[in-house]
Amino acid sequence: MVLALVGGGAVLTGAAAAQAAPLPDHTFTFVEPKGSDWVVPGGVTEVIVGLRGGTGGCHYCSQPGGLGKSYLLKLEVSPGDTLTVYVGQSAADYSRGAGKGFIDGGKGGDKSRSAGVGNGGGGAAALKLNGELLAVAGGGGGGGGNGGDREIRPFSYSADFGGAGGDANTGTQPAWGEGKHAGNPGKNGENAPSFSRYNKSGENGASAGFMTSGGGGGAGGGGWPASGTAGGAGKKKLGFGAGSGGGAGMSWINPDASQLTVIDDGSYPVLEFGYTGPLAVENTAKITIPLELDTALYGPQEVAVGQDFELRAVSRDAVLQGLPIDGSFRLEVDGAQIAIGKTDGDITIPVAGLDEGTHTFSYVFTAKHSMGQYWNDNAVQRVELTVIVSATRSEGAGQDYLDLPPDSQGAEEESDDQICPAREAFEDVIDEG
Repeated sequence: MVLALVGGGAVLTGAAAAQAAPLPDHTFTFVEPKGSDWVVPGGVTEVIVGLRGGTGGCHYCSQPGGLGKSYLLKLEVSPGDTLTVYVGQSAADYSRGAGKGFIDGGKGGDKSRSAGVGNGGGGAAALKLNGELLAVAGGGGGGGGNGGDREIRPFSYSADFGGAGGDANTGTQPAWGEGKHAGNPGKNGENAPSFSRYNKSGENGASAGFMTSGGGGGAGGGGWPASGTAGGAGKKKLGFGAGSGGGAGMSWINPDASQLTVIDDGSYPVLEFGYTGPLAVENTAKITIPLELDTALYGPQEVAVGQDFELRAVSRDAVLQGLPIDGSFRLEVDGAQIAIGKTDGDITIPVAGLDEGTHTFSYVFTAKHSMGQYWNDNAVQRVELTVIVSATRSEGAGQDYLDLPPDSQGAEEESDDQICPAREAFEDVIDEG
């Protein structure tokens, strides 16, 4: 549908559009922690990958589990390449369960009596290209469980709080639990073969001993090449000690992967974990194919004063399939807006006669997409066309207008009885003039 306005001597009275052509998929979301394969489609030479390690759990604790590492990666690819994406799952907040992933987090330690359980560590997310490991986003450490109620009386609760888990995104080490009987905190993973969780999953949190009323220790998060170690549980019989946090897993970027670039997350603060942005939200990973538009505006080179004619605008997906794509448009003549509307990517617009002179039409197309703010600039394209309006139209002028693209839905060739409406309308004008 087109909103028709009068301006600069032109009236846009209507528009003919092609069959609806939705934008081919440019975003792909994954949820499988043990790996999902994705084959690069034809025409694609670059993708953006969002990875996010799982967050450590927090069960009735004042301090949170540690965050997983987040990566926004640009990767050069070739059609037919296979990307394998591993999702870093967060640990459950109301159980000791571990987060799964390329490398799993550990399981939280058990409680004693009225204390709280320790929390699981987050799983690590990862990316492979044709079987080669390119990147790992480590999982956060689990929070320690609270110590038991020291007063043990109705309608009152007084306890030592468990320590926070190590944070894979900031590198913050896990914290001690409150109380003098709290267990030792774990450690974030270290790239050293002597480290206890080198090439292993996150360590399970320590469990509190019988009758200690101690909180369970937080588990280590998964990571590569090393995961986090576990936090200790609250100790001492009837000591009510809190558990301490578990360490975060390591994050890793393959130094030999020249085709991989880490994009600075700080450049896109609005997009962090946004559902329509390229970064992954919790318990997912995401692949985004950059959007590239190919927009063209067709029309006659020259018309006579007062002569009606048509413009045809085609906007295609330059990367995927080359099909016209849905969106909105704005049409200007000599800098003044004369029409706005929606298009399925191939629209023919009749124009009433213009005054004598040289007129410049500007067509601005905005693709309908759900790729977030990161791709907004890529989703807009402006093209121009100059039309000469003369008192006496030159013989043969405007023949380039007949050289239109084939039908937007893929007709192989136009036969004499398959001439597009724009060409047919223009030929009527030629016959009349």
